[in-house]
Amino acid sequence: MTTIREVRCDDLLELTPLTIGQTVMAPLRDLMSIMTEFPEYSLVCVSPGNRITGFIAAYNTGEGAERHCAINEIHYLRAEMFLMLMKAIEERAEEHKVFYVEVDLLSDYDEVFIGMGYTRHKEYFDVIGGELVNKSSESPSIT
Repeated sequence: MTTIREVRCDDLLELTPLTIGQTVMAPLRDLMSIMTEFPEYSLVCVSPGNRITGFIAAYNTGEGAERHCAINEIHYLRAEMFLMLMKAIEERAEEHKVFYVEVDLLSDYDEVFIGMGYTRHKEYFDVIGGELVNKSSESPSIT
């Protein structure tokens, strides 16, 4: 059975292959910074063989009604890991009295987040063929 726990220093080498690729939204140094500053929001999925099979990195920011949890990066191998990671972040956000959870994501994950009850609210841009293209009508960020 897969378990979820906070990131530890010895996990960083195992996370590196997951953070290299075209789907990575943030540079590795940004992820490391978030993971060290907000360890309670930096979680990994660990398989029975003690192998990391997914992770999520998020952070808290703002005050009062503007206080929110922003999910910076999420990687997973199976859909149930995604749901486990999101549920764990939402529970931690509730404990810290966070007003809302914001997710900046690739358009590939759009339908999954909408199915979980998140709504779209931001526009974003993508680089397609070297041009900056507004993709807001297709798939803005989700909260």
